[in-house]
Amino acid sequence: MPTRLFPWSALRSAAAAVALALAATAASAATFTVTKTADTNDGTCNADCSLREAITAANGSSGPHTIAFNIPGSGVQTITLTGALPNIIQAVTIDGFTQPGASPNTNATGAINAVPLIEINGGGANPAIQVLTSNVTIRGLVVNGSFTPIQVLAGTNVVVAGSFIGTTANGLASGATAVQSGIRFQDASGTVGGLLPQDRNVIGGGIDSINNENGIVVSGGASVLIVGNLIGIDKTGTVALPFDEAGVRVNAIVGGPEPNAVIGGNTPAHRNVISGISFSGDGGSAGISVGGCGGGFTCRANSVTIQGNFIGTTADGTGAVPNFHGIILNGSTSTLVGGTGPGEGNLISGNLGAGLKVSQDFAPGGNNDGYRILGNRIFGNGQLGIDLEANITPLVNDAGDTDVSRQNFPVVTSLSFTGGAVTIGGTLNSAANRTYRLEFFANDAADASSFGEGQIFLGAIDVTTNGSGNASFTTPALGSGLVATQFITATATDLTTNDTSEFSQLTADLSVTITDTPDPAAPNADVTYTLVATNLGSVSASGVVTMSMAVPAGATFVSATGGVTPSGGTLSFNLGALAVGQTAQRQVVVRYATTGAKAATVTVTSTVTDSVPANNSASATTTVTVPQVISISGTVRTGINTALPGTTLTLTGPVNATTTSGNNGTYSFTNLPQGTYTVTPSIAGRVFEPGARTLTAATVNQTGVDFVGRLVWKITGQVRDLNDTGVPGVTMTLSGDQAATTTTDLNGNYEFTGIVNGRTVTVTPTRATFAFNPASQTFPNISKDEVAGFFVAQVGTFTRYFAEGATGTFFDTQIALLNATGNPATATLKFQKGDGTEVTQQVSLGGVDRKTIIPEQIAGLENAAFSTEVTSDQPLIADRTMTWDTRRYGSHAETSIGRPLTRWFLAEGATINGFDLFYLIQNPNNTAANVQVRYLLPTGAPLVRTYQVAPRSRFNIWVNLEDPALAAAEVSADITSDLPVIVERAMYRTVGGRQFSLGHESAGVEAPALQWYFAEGNTGPFFDLFYLIANPNDAPAIVEATYLKPDGSVVVKTYTAPANSRFNIWVDFEGADLANTAMGTTFRVTNNVPVVIERAMWWAGDFTQWVEGHNTAGAIATGEKWGLAEGEVGGAPFFTDTYILVANTSTSAGTVRVTLIFDDGSPSVTRDFPINGSSRLNVATRAEFPGASGKRFGAIVESVGATPVQLVVERAMYNSSDGVTFAAGTSALGTLLRPGAAQATASLK
Repeated sequence: MPTRLFPWSALRSAAAAVALALAATAASAATFTVTKTADTNDGTCNADCSLREAITAANGSSGPHTIAFNIPGSGVQTITLTGALPNIIQAVTIDGFTQPGASPNTNATGAINAVPLIEINGGGANPAIQVLTSNVTIRGLVVNGSFTPIQVLAGTNVVVAGSFIGTTANGLASGATAVQSGIRFQDASGTVGGLLPQDRNVIGGGIDSINNENGIVVSGGASVLIVGNLIGIDKTGTVALPFDEAGVRVNAIVGGPEPNAVIGGNTPAHRNVISGISFSGDGGSAGISVGGCGGGFTCRANSVTIQGNFIGTTADGTGAVPNFHGIILNGSTSTLVGGTGPGEGNLISGNLGAGLKVSQDFAPGGNNDGYRILGNRIFGNGQLGIDLEANITPLVNDAGDTDVSRQNFPVVTSLSFTGGAVTIGGTLNSAANRTYRLEFFANDAADASSFGEGQIFLGAIDVTTNGSGNASFTTPALGSGLVATQFITATATDLTTNDTSEFSQLTADLSVTITDTPDPAAPNADVTYTLVATNLGSVSASGVVTMSMAVPAGATFVSATGGVTPSGGTLSFNLGALAVGQTAQRQVVVRYATTGAKAATVTVTSTVTDSVPANNSASATTTVTVPQVISISGTVRTGINTALPGTTLTLTGPVNATTTSGNNGTYSFTNLPQGTYTVTPSIAGRVFEPGARTLTAATVNQTGVDFVGRLVWKITGQVRDLNDTGVPGVTMTLSGDQAATTTTDLNGNYEFTGIVNGRTVTVTPTRATFAFNPASQTFPNISKDEVAGFFVAQVGTFTRYFAEGATGTFFDTQIALLNATGNPATATLKFQKGDGTEVTQQVSLGGVDRKTIIPEQIAGLENAAFSTEVTSDQPLIADRTMTWDTRRYGSHAETSIGRPLTRWFLAEGATINGFDLFYLIQNPNNTAANVQVRYLLPTGAPLVRTYQVAPRSRFNIWVNLEDPALAAAEVSADITSDLPVIVERAMYRTVGGRQFSLGHESAGVEAPALQWYFAEGNTGPFFDLFYLIANPNDAPAIVEATYLKPDGSVVVKTYTAPANSRFNIWVDFEGADLANTAMGTTFRVTNNVPVVIERAMWWAGDFTQWVEGHNTAGAIATGEKWGLAEGEVGGAPFFTDTYILVANTSTSAGTVRVTLIFDDGSPSVTRDFPINGSSRLNVATRAEFPGASGKRFGAIVESVGATPVQLVVERAMYNSSDGVTFAAGTSALGTLLRPGAAQATASLK
């Protein structure tokens, strides 16, 4: 495009005229205030003063002066000139921000929010404002309506700041008159913009037919600093206000001196945003243009530094507002684009053409003496990132780099990505014995030219070539967060000539292979081609890596894997990026209708250059022929050599099929192509010899492929202890003619299957410390399913646990042990205290015996809080009772726990109405346990807390104090641990100043379940009955309750327990049919969302009269035999009574046998009691067993008869205190000894 040229001699004459005018002025600094928009001149600037009059007055004496504004009215005040304003020939500041209501910009970067209210419309005058002296500042103006709004032809320290140049008053659009030079500096020095927010300019364009529009022109001998501006873009930094030539143009006037410019700098405050410089895709447009006149003229610049700018982007650098080219360099003595220091690199992105173009001058000898392009981010441009020939085509390296100012680029030969960084290896060939700076960049995408750009600057190294001009290099690890699919590029800068190369070429070595199967193939059979592309090169192959296969002639396409795109008989696969060494595989299935040799070819291509194109294609030839067919046949017989009809034979291979053996046991598969086949027989109740037969590479008919199907049987059984309770974890070994092992489940059950008919096998149980009777059982010549007799553990190691326990002046604890096995037992009690110490006590029991242990009477436990571990060589039933105060006005009890677990659940819990809530955790392990508690509230999200429990110790959580949200709440708990632990919960309420006047305690529950069973329950004027349901799931649970009354009648009700919450049923208010009755209860979840259920009972009367309560979790299994270790019928002063509560969950009536085993060694007593179906029985031991008076005892409760009914058993105990009947009471679930035949799950206790 032609550039408008001004004769140097004419401009020198204008400057000389200024000197004469300055000599005639007198010194007198003053402020002149413009008060009107009219462009008049009466020779004075008084109360009625125009801008023209103010400049004239300021020119009359030496300054520095100030021209201020106070034009009446709101909004923008527009001064439309009738001709050019007087040249400014005195030091002056013209400050538009003095106009009332105007405000300068406050944003350090990005959009500009200035509100200038003084608009100077040149009215066609050119220039509108001209400066011919030093120390002039033009600030806070909107200047438009002129080809050259501001021109500076002489002087130093001329500043244009905080203004909108060439735009509308709001800075959002170009003015009506196209701008050819928005701000022109010629033979002057100064600053456009500044480092403070209020100094930033918006310089917008406008396109006319002359097409020579520039934002800022620096020419002649000018020297200008340009910082902080939005150029070619509106004040929001997002919309183009285009010039058609350059945003910033730096070039000499023909025949004149060469200018200097610094554009930007190394901080965000220095940053110019130079975007939108493009008119209809004009290839001569650029954000910044340095040098160049055209027409045979040389218009060089002297020294130009371009740093820290955004060129082609939005003001925040995140979007594109394209220039055509980012920067054009067309002649300068020294040009630096970017730099080696922090913040000096430019962002050059989003431009339609090259990021940076170096144009060749037409003058002899060239015009570029050095162009250092360092540390920039150049990417996302439409043409080359750096184009040294200005011809769009990448340069090719030449040996020895003999072409002038066309620096060779480095060649990257190896990449190693490790830990998000990359180590780069390669070579450089250039001039001999010189030092070069190599810069390295990462890119997310490949440039379409196969040459890179520079999206992410990684770092630089220096290398020196040898006498042949060669250098090899290996970088240290560069960058962070990189991945192997990114593209690595490099540039080289000659530190002698200051020439920088284009970006290096991206190369990969893509290879492809193709294999076919089967080969040969039959007509119309599937032929599968496997296509594999591999990157054998040293850099990633990305952009669009495409693998293509033409459908062979005569073939019908069937299917393909991996996102195929069919087009015109060609199948194309977009493989995405292939990192170094990576492969991509696809499969294509076709069918050929005719015979012959069929050729298939596959090719692979990429946007990066391939260094070995010879391996970019491969072929496979498939022979299609009519195959010979074969058959496979045989006979299936039994173990006694008779035909076995009805056997399923499954064939796998080139053809898959099934058939069934006929009445004579024979089978066949016919019309099969040759190949490898496997035949597998199957029929229920038999195993086959062999289990399958493989026929490898069969080419002829296969006969005699026979099988023998032998009958198989199973052996099932149970391992029990002397209480009839299943023993889990026993290793069961099958030996003899057949071998196998299994382990008993929670109920002691086991099963061996697949035992071949006629074999003799032996079953043997083993478990460390256990001895079994019989020691083994043998089954000779097995011919049917066998149910083994019980294996009974005669001796072993059995362990029970209690988490709670305390002694001292307030609490008393007693532990009851019951041995009902018939064999003497030795028990060891280990009391584990909170400080990690342990006290041990050993107890001996007879074959049928009951003992009471008082911990307070054991040395070291006189005043202690502890957990208890009971280990014995026979299975004992263990219960614990705690009372407090010597008057025993409160008590609670619990059955021992059979095993520690990593998860426990507690449904009941309250800290409201004066209740104190405690969680007791026993860690029986030798290392510390980390415990998490999820506190479930009626509404809202659960609260989560974590704790650490020391090894072999007891830990106490006082829930009331754990969180303000738990200080007055109803709460359930979901407790998890990284080691198996024991969990219990105690709950007390203090009334009338009597410490813990009422309360209860219960062990945790192992897991939520779909059914729950309770034997105890009573409503009426004396008892209040509650069921507490904890739902730890993310879905609500639908729960059906069946209340079993003593007369056999039932009441059924349904409830919904919300997700992750606690739900409460107060049975006394569930209806008249439940208002005044004893009951047992069963619960069943109908929507498969398991829950935890506990029962609490309080008495006497309503809440305000309660003196005591007890609580227990339900059973999740019913059974035929239960044990209770604790029981007492006492005399004065406490009159302790024991009640055995039995629920019959079967619909039929049955008989309950209760046997009491006394603490004092007196003979046991047994009684039978009838029980209705679906009902509840209460055995009051004082009345039913008169001989129990004054004694402590345990009890065995069994369902007897030909068809035992299913039972749930609990024990309730009450005592008087201070003359109050039932002043204290406890309840505990019995220990399940023998589950019913239909039960598959062990009791929780």
